[in-house]
Amino acid sequence: MRRAGKPPPIGRNSNKGMFKRSLADITSPWLPMNEDTGLYPPLDLPVPHILIDDKPYPIMCHEKFVKKQFDWETGDVLVATYPRSGTALTLSICRELHLLHDPTIPENHHLRHGSTGIQTPWINSEVCPMNPEEMPLPRVFKTHNYYEHIYGDVKMIHVYRDPKDSAWSLFKHIGKNNRNFRCNFTEFTEHFLEGRTSAGSWWTFNRDLFNNKAGKEILHLSYEELTLQKESAIIKINRFMGFRDLDGSEVELVASATSLKTLQPGQVGKPGKSLEVMTPEQRRRFGEKTEKEMDGIKQSLPESYFSE
Repeated sequence: MRRAGKPPPIGRNSNKGMFKRSLADITSPWLPMNEDTGLYPPLDLPVPHILIDDKPYPIMCHEKFVKKQFDWETGDVLVATYPRSGTALTLSICRELHLLHDPTIPENHHLRHGSTGIQTPWINSEVCPMNPEEMPLPRVFKTHNYYEHIYGDVKMIHVYRDPKDSAWSLFKHIGKNNRNFRCNFTEFTEHFLEGRTSAGSWWTFNRDLFNNKAGKEILHLSYEELTLQKESAIIKINRFMGFRDLDGSEVELVASATSLKTLQPGQVGKPGKSLEVMTPEQRRRFGEKTEKEMDGIKQSLPESYFSE
């Protein structure tokens, strides 16, 4: 059994070839866009997608991984988020906590280099393969899986974000990465409200994690706390990962290392962007949708999720 925080160093060729594969190698087959409508079958969404148990998933996902019974170890942590909801920020905090608690992690270890996509395996996909034996304990993974596709007994950090801000961030992300994307933001908000994105419904995704029918151990954190009350969030994540308590200077060190200035552009933004890009009517409709769909969970969500 490996000791916590004492991973073996990564060899130079551990991830050899991971950046040399073509798009076809790392994505699932999808149907071409309808040139007349600009939408993709089978669900007529504005982005390419695949279906797994009638749920839409991004094409970077593979059914064989989404439905895989992962071999979890005691203490493993899975960061579960709807896309564009704080994944990179949460993983960056986890990384800094690992480095803080074990300064002997070698300089050539993956935690010290590259993006969070390389530092943390995505269990939906093989885009960023990582040898689990080269990961410090507790191992941290990430997923955009629906709750029903998260198998086994694993601790989870569930991060959720104001759906209005998630919609804007997802719109910008898709536009940047899909040259055939034809939607303007007004059109995209309609798709988002109906759950018609490659990630499906924000409301279904997050509601199922809050309901937690299988009784998993889950730490629920809002994106707003991660950004506006970061010190509090860092203390909660540190405790959830099973590390010793931090002193004030250590909390500040982690907060500084994961600030807006230190993370890669586009990985994290300030809450409330929707105030600038949405009309009052759009914001009202999002608030009403959240009020209806998150009935019984409202007390767990910031008031801004329901307001115009």
